[in-house]
Amino acid sequence: MKNFRLILAFAFLAVGATSSQAGPQAASTAAKPAVKQVPWAVQVEQVDSAANPLPATFSVAIYEDLVDQLMKSKRFEHVYRSGDHSAEGVSNLLTLKTSVEKFQQGSETTRAVTTVGGFTKIFVRMQLAGKDGKLLIDKSVEGKIRFVGENLKATQDLTKGMTKILVQTSLPEAPVAAK
Repeated sequence: MKNFRLILAFAFLAVGATSSQAGPQAASTAAKPAVKQVPWAVQVEQVDSAANPLPATFSVAIYEDLVDQLMKSKRFEHVYRSGDHSAEGVSNLLTLKTSVEKFQQGSETTRAVTTVGGFTKIFVRMQLAGKDGKLLIDKSVEGKIRFVGENLKATQDLTKGMTKILVQTSLPEAPVAAK
């Protein structure tokens, strides 16, 4: 099962790298959003784990799940992947950077046997910036798996927390596109 998920994660990364767009996003939702919707687009950069090494499977899982969560949230008019050249001319583009601050890989076996050990924890710094480089969000976020489950589930906990912050944070009005 672990190998299947690893292969699936790398397949998503490969497809995403060749894709020119992540797909258009609708601006409205059936449920009322926590904050006023503004027509921002976001480009999600690859996870930076240079300072604090993170296994490649975790980096890929965080990146892919974050892109997926942001698309589902409909918070942004469009979600672009890192390196997508079609984002270059977008005036209302924000950039989301994620850097690993700390990683503690736990043990699935230890978690299954005891409730006091084997935790997997990932701490990242999430930064959302405008085209001018001004930070709109700069927060530390934690993802963890404490009990039964695969270590990679910590990445899902992390991306859910990141998405929640992005959805609940008020953003300034987006610039009006020139005609």
